[in-house]
Amino acid sequence: MKKPVRMKRTLNFLKVYGFIPAGAAAGLFAGIWGFAAGLLSGIFMSVISCRIYEEFSWRKAIGQGSACSVSGEPFPGALFMCAIAVYCLNDKNAAYQLTCSFMGKENRASWAAMCRTAASVKPLNRDLLVECLAHQLQHVSSDLMRRIFLLLGAAEFSWNEDEKNGMRPSRYLAELLDYKYINSELFESYRILGLEPGVSLAEVKAAHRKLAVQYHPDNIASGSLDSADFIKIQSAYEFILRQLS
Repeated sequence: MKKPVRMKRTLNFLKVYGFIPAGAAAGLFAGIWGFAAGLLSGIFMSVISCRIYEEFSWRKAIGQGSACSVSGEPFPGALFMCAIAVYCLNDKNAAYQLTCSFMGKENRASWAAMCRTAASVKPLNRDLLVECLAHQLQHVSSDLMRRIFLLLGAAEFSWNEDEKNGMRPSRYLAELLDYKYINSELFESYRILGLEPGVSLAEVKAAHRKLAVQYHPDNIASGSLDSADFIKIQSAYEFILRQLS
C-alpha cells in the first residue's frame, strides 16, 4: 500500500476513534475513576464523531454519486434508495416511515439518518441517484429487489410526470436493470383487493370473489355500502388479470 493512502486511512481512523485514547489519557491524571470517566467520554465522543463522519460521506455520495457502497448501509444501494424516496415524497419523515414499512426489521439501519441526510442535499439529482442505485443492485436477492421496487412504487403513487419533468424513477431503474417491476397502478390494484403484490392468481380470484359478494349492488340497498367501491374492486381485479396474462 502506498504511503499517502496509508497515511490518509490512519488520519481518518484518528478523526473518528482518536477521542478514546485521548480521553483515557486525560483521565489518568485524576486516578482510576478519572481514567474510567475519560474512557467513557472518549467512547461517547467517538460515537458522535463516527455518525458525523458517516453522514458527511453519505451527503457526498448523494451529491456526487458513487459506484460503491458506503459505510452504514445494510445492503448496497440503501442510501440511494432512501434518497429517491425523499425525492419522490419531498418529505424526509414520510420517506422514513415508508422505508421502515417495506424494509422490515431484518434490514436494520439508520433509515431516519439516511432520509434526513438525503433531504439536506439540494437539489437532488434524480437520474444520478437512480443510476447509482442500479449499479449497486446487481447482486442483491430477488426478494430485496422486489421490496425496493414496491417501496419506490408506493413513494411514486402521486407522481405527476408533467410536474416532475420526467419518467418515474422506478421505471428508469427497471430499464437500467432490465427488470419487470410492480408499478404504482398495479400496487394500488392489489391494495384495493387487500393483497400484497406477488401473491398467486388463485389468491387474487379468492379475494375478488369475497369482495364482489360483499360490495355487490344488491347488497347496498341499506346505504351502508357505496356502489363506487364495487366498481373499484372490479377495475382492480381486471387490471391485475391483464398484467398476469
